[in-house]
Amino acid sequence: MDYPRFDVLVVDNAPQDGRTREVAARWGSRYIVEPVPGVNRARNRGARTCDTDIVAYLDDDSICEPTWLSGLVPEFRDPQVMAITGRILPLKVTTEAERLFASRGGFDLGQEQRSVDRHTLHWFEMANFGGLGSEANMAFRHSAFEVWPGFNDRIGYGTPLPGCSGPYAFFLLIERGYRVVYTPRAVVYHPYPQTLEDLHARHLKSFAAIAGYMTLLFFEHPRYCGDLMKYLAGWFRGYPRSWRGQGVAFPPRIVPKWRELLACLPGPITSITSITSSDGILKTLDISQRKFQNETQQFFWKMQLIDQIDLAEFIDFPNMEQRNLMWDRIIQITQSRTLGAFRMLKSQFDRYSILLVLAFFAIVPECAAENQHTPENPSMILFLAGSAAMGYQYLKARLGR
Repeated sequence: MDYPRFDVLVVDNAPQDGRTREVAARWGSRYIVEPVPGVNRARNRGARTCDTDIVAYLDDDSICEPTWLSGLVPEFRDPQVMAITGRILPLKVTTEAERLFASRGGFDLGQEQRSVDRHTLHWFEMANFGGLGSEANMAFRHSAFEVWPGFNDRIGYGTPLPGCSGPYAFFLLIERGYRVVYTPRAVVYHPYPQTLEDLHARHLKSFAAIAGYMTLLFFEHPRYCGDLMKYLAGWFRGYPRSWRGQGVAFPPRIVPKWRELLACLPGPITSITSITSSDGILKTLDISQRKFQNETQQFFWKMQLIDQIDLAEFIDFPNMEQRNLMWDRIIQITQSRTLGAFRMLKSQFDRYSILLVLAFFAIVPECAAENQHTPENPSMILFLAGSAAMGYQYLKARLGR
């Protein structure tokens, strides 16, 4: 590596054998273990362990140029810059799938440097949807972890909501008034999908992930519902994003658009699974225990379930096992109440109640995967109801009501 001084730290996430430890020892690298699965837990553990001013991250299947660090570090001369991302090029482009992926831009954002803060046009969508690169090539100030809670350990690979952990970090830092920079001088190489089957699977999984990520943004950051709706409207119209990077303006499709839409359906469900993990509902919505109880009680009363569920036991979340048993009971009771839930949703658009409604649809991911062509699928109702709810929240915010 063409850089005067650096340390290599290998974070082994939930290892099942000692092979990673052996490789790290062979190259003289520091080695630590993060026992809990989740790539963001590993990233946070690595940052807390490091004592350097800058923490740079690579994917385990990425290969960096010798000048990689020399391209990243100079951008930190600006004290407002908290994160840097670099250019990601393909290891090779030889198969039909690799050529198709490359024709759509791949991971490459091009040769033009960009600096994004809250005054940048379209900063919200650039930060959240790929305009600043990805976690395969990024670096942070160590001090960033003092002004920002670190990578969200409820998302990212190893959790129900894979992907989007880098963009979410960029979004939160920019929202706090800092700047994120993309520089083409810091180059790493990353493999592209080699077969069409791999490409199709990756493409559809990415739509499920982005739909789940939008759901998370909707509930955790409702003030940006308008920006979210604008981005969705542009995607439905096929509007090309000038910041998207390389590739043709209207790239060839990998799969038909209807398959992309269907692939989105499990996304909100996995997002709700992530949001409701641990004490996620209370933490995510940032509301008091009393208000959450009132909202929950009102919802169950509307669903005529109050006499069948021990509400206090459900609200208190005594432990993971009991909570899961309670969800099983709720799911059994509500399996036949899809229409009732939809009718309630039409008259109660409060976002806390919507969260509970969406959580009840956690029974349908298998149905969404195996019976995608059935219009009566509850997942389709979920998708339409969620879209209507987002539109309602946007209009309510714009009207000031």
